Amino acid sequence: MTMKTMTTYAAAYAHVLPEDHREALRAGAEMVVDHIFEDLQSADGARPEWIWLSAFLPDAYLHRYDVMFAQRFLVSAVSVGLKLAQSKPAILCSVAEELALNAIIDQAEVWLELDGKRADFDEFRSRVYEDWDFELLFDPEIDGFQYSGVVAEFAMANLAFKDWFKPFDNAPPVHPYTDESKQEAD
Repeated sequence: MTMKTMTTYAAAYAHVLPEDHREALRAGAEMVVDHIFEDLQSADGARPEWIWLSAFLPDAYLHRYDVMFAQRFLVSAVSVGLKLAQSKPAILCSVAEELALNAIIDQAEVWLELDGKRADFDEFRSRVYEDWDFELLFDPEIDGFQYSGVVAEFAMANLAFKDWFKPFDNAPPVHPYTDESKQEAD
């Protein structure tokens, strides 16, 4: 006789996510971390060819993703994975954490689809993201908007590449390893 155990991962979202979706988020968090580790292990040279990292992040900045960036993004992904494991709703503290969660959800959707299930994270997304500004970074037609007056006009925060790891105003601190002193100049 086997006993089915309920997942406690993403328990703060049990009211909007069925168990299989919460388990998929756990698997997605593991996959993202594993993939970034794979990229870092195969990194050779100052500008490695990122296999997985480039799949998770905006193409416009591919030339900016160096080893230090990948290490910092890995820490952000681990931080988000840990936040999802807590009993309270996750508070995303930076654009890097928003991007990391986006990658985790993407991998969770793949995990569910491979299991023949339809993924639906819409309600979860609406609860966990304060806004959707980070998604604009993926649109090549508006590349460069984050350096224009539009960002200030619409109160968009930290969308310039150099600011991705900075904590949002009134947010808890980010992991010390992602401290902006490790960031390359913009």
